[in-house]
Amino acid sequence: MIAFRYIYIYITIFFSFNVLDSKESIESKALQDSKATIEEKDSNATQNTQIDSNNTNKTYKLNAITAFSDNDLNKFQSSPAVINRQIIESNPSGNGDIGSLLRILPNVQFDNSQLSSNTPGEISPANISISGGLHYQNLFMLDGMNINNDLGAGYNNLAGGNRLNTGTASQGLAIDTSLLDSITLQDSNISASFGGFNGGVIEATTRRPTKKFGAKISYQITQGNATPKAISMTNYYLLDSNLQDFLISTSSSNQPQFIKHLVKSSIESKINDNFGILAAFNTTQSFIPLRRGARNSNNLFQTPADPQDYADMQTQKRQIYNAFFKAYYSAT
Repeated sequence: MIAFRYIYIYITIFFSFNVLDSKESIESKALQDSKATIEEKDSNATQNTQIDSNNTNKTYKLNAITAFSDNDLNKFQSSPAVINRQIIESNPSGNGDIGSLLRILPNVQFDNSQLSSNTPGEISPANISISGGLHYQNLFMLDGMNINNDLGAGYNNLAGGNRLNTGTASQGLAIDTSLLDSITLQDSNISASFGGFNGGVIEATTRRPTKKFGAKISYQITQGNATPKAISMTNYYLLDSNLQDFLISTSSSNQPQFIKHLVKSSIESKINDNFGILAAFNTTQSFIPLRRGARNSNNLFQTPADPQDYADMQTQKRQIYNAFFKAYYSAT
């Protein structure tokens, strides 16, 4: 019985060990199968990832895109306002002075007499007001130099009939705009480096020569005649009741006839990248035929009734001559 009991115990122990070993084998096999499955999945995932990575990491060469911008075209509403070379060339020059271009700026006010249709023969630069200042309180500069006219600038009423005090314009130099590279107008927050003004600052910068050698000459003519059925490049619109008085005008405030001549010439040479010269000569001339008044018994001016009687005609002249020379040298 004892031996059997030992045998039984032995068998039991052996069986127990066999059972445990069998469980470990099953668990080990299951774990190996699980690892194999996981490794296979990981391998597939890695393979898929590599395939996806290969599919997404492709390089495509696109055509080049070049964008151009010019901020100067957007500065009309700010201070300072800049009129660049492109705008100068694309806008009508009028009489060819700076005032003709400043009309495109909203912060510049012009003298009403400059807008009068009764005086189309005038060629003097327009009087302008900036920030509420008078027309002779502005500062005009050309390449950093003051070109204000301080002699009699407060009175320039040529239409007043005063032959002793004809007055002058606020600009001492009616520079031709074809010679300019840019115009800068400052009406607020102006630097302390400027002085001698109460209104605004107008800075004009002349251009540099761009051609190896170039020359240009141009001629412009404008003419007007209010006489009915006369050849005229200017259209006059007058009431019949005012036509006769306008035709026999003795005052330059009413100009029934006029003719303007504008001659511009320039020559330039860019000798090398560091040195160049620019020379120009311009003239603007206007001829305004008016009646010569005769004094009556009351010592008052009296005009003839016959508008075709040219014996008493006199011609007033407006003339501007500009000679310009510029040379520049860059040491770099």
